[in-house]
Amino acid sequence: MDENHYNNLFLYLKDQQIPETFDIIQQNQLRKQAAHYVIENGLLYKRKDQKKTRVIRKWELELVLFMFHNDPTAAHAFTDKIMEKMKTCYYWPQMYENIKEYVYSCDAC
Repeated sequence: MDENHYNNLFLYLKDQQIPETFDIIQQNQLRKQAAHYVIENGLLYKRKDQKKTRVIRKWELELVLFMFHNDPTAAHAFTDKIMEKMKTCYYWPQMYENIKEYVYSCDAC
């Protein structure tokens, strides 16, 4: 997730703080989106069907993809298999596309 969006959601959930530069439409969008998120232990989680998945920021993305794809138990799994495993723990926008791009750029596959 983009760092600004992550921070905006985090600050809104923590302190009900909305950036001063937001117009009324952006304010309403932030409030609506924030209903699907929660903060735990200083990290942002997305809630869905009574489950929580940790929101990954862009700067964390490559490390998380590397860990899942290169883990000895993963055996350089392909996109769908990695997606199934990752979505139980993590969330970020365009998750499937990023996993697919990472897998197809892997030299060891």
